[in-house]
Amino acid sequence: MNKFLRKIVEGGFIEKWKFDVIDAMVTKKQQEAAARDSPRILDITDVQIAFYILIIGNCLGFISFVIERYLFARSCKKLQRHFML
Repeated sequence: MNKFLRKIVEGGFIEKWKFDVIDAMVTKKQQEAAARDSPRILDITDVQIAFYILIIGNCLGFISFVIERYLFARSCKKLQRHFML
């Protein structure tokens, strides 16, 4: 029995088996990671916050436009009154 075990160890079978097992484990982990990180199709819930930000930005832009038009119209009226007197 000891001769058989020595032949296995000296022949490199133990190291080969260790390498095969470790290689199989690493390959399995890499495949799992690749499957987990694979691209997926986006749906509306994935980009919902972008639409909210877009809508808020458009609303703020519209409000500032209306305020700017009001202030410009008011300043034009003041200038007209000033030059008409």
